[in-house]
Amino acid sequence: MGKKKTEQPGWMPAQEAEELAQPIIDKFHPHLSDVPVHFIFNRKVESAHGAKALAIARKVSGRQSWMFHTHMTEPGFHNPPDIFIISIWHEGWLELSETQKLALLDHELCH
Repeated sequence: MGKKKTEQPGWMPAQEAEELAQPIIDKFHPHLSDVPVHFIFNRKVESAHGAKALAIARKVSGRQSWMFHTHMTEPGFHNPPDIFIISIWHEGWLELSETQKLALLDHELCH
């Protein structure tokens, strides 16, 4: 019997999620209006606290935030702002209604 093939991770920009999230940020989360929030689709479902998660919000700070910004090419020391990445399982996203997508985004923005 052959080995079970596991799906490899892969990511792509989540433009639809970003466009749907902006009015939610403006209306319900104005404290995030100046905070870098990036949305990506993940090919693989992720887990959080031992359960499968449709989406996961993560804060990126310190060295990783510095690497994400263009400061790597500028001379001198820099302390870039924290950024937030919301990773969404793409296959699951495609099965959601628009109302469910909005609810998911709002939930993740609360983290």
